Amino acid sequence: MTDVAFVGAQVLTDEGLADLPVAVAGGLIAADMPARRIDARGFLILPGIVDIHGDGFEPHVAPRRGAMKDRAEGLVAAEAELAGNGITTAVLAQFWSWEGGLRGPAFAESVFAALAQVRANLATDLRGQLRLEIHMTDDFDRLPDLLAALGCDYVVFNDHLPHDRLARGEKPPRLVAQALKAARSPDAHLALMQDLYARRAEVPAALDRLCARLAAQGVLMASHDDATAGARADWRARGVRIAEFPRRARRPRPRGRAATASSLAHRTSCAGARTRAMSAPSIWSPWGSAMRWRRITTIPARAARR
Repeated sequence: MTDVAFVGAQVLTDEGLADLPVAVAGGLIAADMPARRIDARGFLILPGIVDIHGDGFEPHVAPRRGAMKDRAEGLVAAEAELAGNGITTAVLAQFWSWEGGLRGPAFAESVFAALAQVRANLATDLRGQLRLEIHMTDDFDRLPDLLAALGCDYVVFNDHLPHDRLARGEKPPRLVAQALKAARSPDAHLALMQDLYARRAEVPAALDRLCARLAAQGVLMASHDDATAGARADWRARGVRIAEFPRRARRPRPRGRAATASSLAHRTSCAGARTRAMSAPSIWSPWGSAMRWRRITTIPARAARR
């Protein structure tokens, strides 16, 4: 990448927008100003957006009639879309699940293999995230070595098994549609879920062993939809430091005028939280604050004001 300096733009700093030059050398922000200057008047220079949970790449790699079926080409197209929206670091969340189809192990391996193939030629930082269904215990022994070979260093533990329905001996909703996506018969799909549910007592010990191996490899780990503080404590004891979308206890809904006031207060609180999050100069990511100014994005100031 050519060493350049952007001059005349407004640059977002910890104190807000300021008229400052930004020098780039070797693809990184530098202190010394190179000879080549680019007039960036009328533009904003901002930290690149870090997308820590991305699903938008799926349409680019999902095989369907009339669309490209090459995973590598699909990821290149996904990267262009991300970069065009100011996202310079993105986590691609790919399932490894009993649900099969686009969430199945074979499809996951093809996506991560394609990412390893194109990574060196990408301008943005695309990172793979394996969303592992915790009842897939038969795959646990081979996963650490496979992840190392594919260059994936981020695992999120999910549980989409319909426990309540299976415990009551009922068929889960949307069984036929899910079975078709997995290329199974409804009976075979139900039998698989019932077998996984019957072996649920094996899961905690299997997770203990898997998490220990992944931690030794330096793999980042996260839990998903933690319902209780106890569940989060169990994951933390395994070295799983991140909690994605933790749940909270539901409070009884107020009625009448109290409901209106409560709802309004909730919306106001959420709006305030969004405003604070958007205006905060720091961008959190699982890889620490060093990511913050690693990459930049440039947008027209006029577009930003809209």
